[in-house]
Amino acid sequence: MLGQPLWTSLADALGGHKFCMLTSLVLGTAVVYCALFVTTFLGVSLTVGGGAFLMAGVNPLLDNITMKSLDFHKKPLTSYGKFRVFGAIGYGLSALVLGPLIDYFGVTVIFQAFAITSLFYFILIATFPFRTTISSSNSEHSSLLGSDHSQNQDIAAGSPSHCIQSGSQYDVKDLPSVQSDVIVPAELQTKNVAPSSRVDKDESQGYLRKLLSGRFVVLFCFMVVCMGVGKGVIDGFLFLYLQDLNAPATLLGLTLGVTTVSEIPFFFYSGYLISRFGAIYTVAMALCAYAIRLLYYSQLQEPWFVLPIELLHGLTFGLSWAAVASHSYQISPKGTLSVSIPIVHSRLQFMAALIRYQATTQGLVSALFWGFGFGSGACGGGFINQAYGYVCLFWTASAFTATACIIGLGWYFLEQHFRTSCSHRIS
Repeated sequence: MLGQPLWTSLADALGGHKFCMLTSLVLGTAVVYCALFVTTFLGVSLTVGGGAFLMAGVNPLLDNITMKSLDFHKKPLTSYGKFRVFGAIGYGLSALVLGPLIDYFGVTVIFQAFAITSLFYFILIATFPFRTTISSSNSEHSSLLGSDHSQNQDIAAGSPSHCIQSGSQYDVKDLPSVQSDVIVPAELQTKNVAPSSRVDKDESQGYLRKLLSGRFVVLFCFMVVCMGVGKGVIDGFLFLYLQDLNAPATLLGLTLGVTTVSEIPFFFYSGYLISRFGAIYTVAMALCAYAIRLLYYSQLQEPWFVLPIELLHGLTFGLSWAAVASHSYQISPKGTLSVSIPIVHSRLQFMAALIRYQATTQGLVSALFWGFGFGSGACGGGFINQAYGYVCLFWTASAFTATACIIGLGWYFLEQHFRTSCSHRIS
């Protein structure tokens, strides 16, 4: 929960998203691999936990770089799902390949495979050219400098009309890897200042205030946390429940396969659905699907009947995460960043560049889902399960997600009605 916003905010502050992502990958992989040589439960827990903390920046920064690439090429941000779908394919293939390897070599092969795939991942990211895009239009300059935040507030509503805004007009390369002068607006350049690296104090202190002042941002974060609770309960206890119902290992593998396959069409067509319904309605649909899945589990008696309901995983995660990732990028507030970067002949020059806190926002939202929401569902679910059993746990989680969906939609309609009434009175 802490690692994701830490790495992403550091990437925004330094301007080196690729550098921070690779650093997170290397450190996290090295620490997790060390778990092979630890023999105590406490040692394994600390090692794996430390590795997870250090590697927490990889996924949100990869999402952010994907969004920046779409923005740079002037593609709709809702096209994110067409790229994220390959993650689902890779996850499914890894499950198919690792199963026989574990049977033959033992469970330690997981760590070996993890290290090898991390090496390939490092090479791909290190050699792939990424760019950080920012706009140079006069109106965008004014907004970035804090004089106009209304556009962010409109985008934060997640309405279909704002879901595919993109298109920046000039770019700044990832600062740690750049070997030439960076394009910086002349009015922001600072002369005769000692080299340093800092985020403007007023901007950094006002980041959360700007973020939370956007329309429906608090509502969006609330719904993301509630989705994380539902996923934490399912991921933490579904397989345990199926094993209690005497489900064979083959069924567990098929269940994982069905969930993976169900993500593919939802990720691929997520752009159309998000543009059609908007982020808030998409997340509300996911909460409703969570409620249906969890209620179904509470009534499950025959383990093989779990397979049909697993098709809803594509909606509860595939579609919803595409909406969360793209919307988190859009609602990011803007600010100024002062940086010290290496350029030609290793000369240091103090510069200022316009940035948006997209990576920071995506890290915070990711932490709300995977950290606070998922963790609360898994830990709280453990207490409920121990006291009352699986049926009560799934029924309670279903009621929770259904209530969150109703509250979210009611909140959305009331705030829309209130803002519409206020605008009519003013006019």
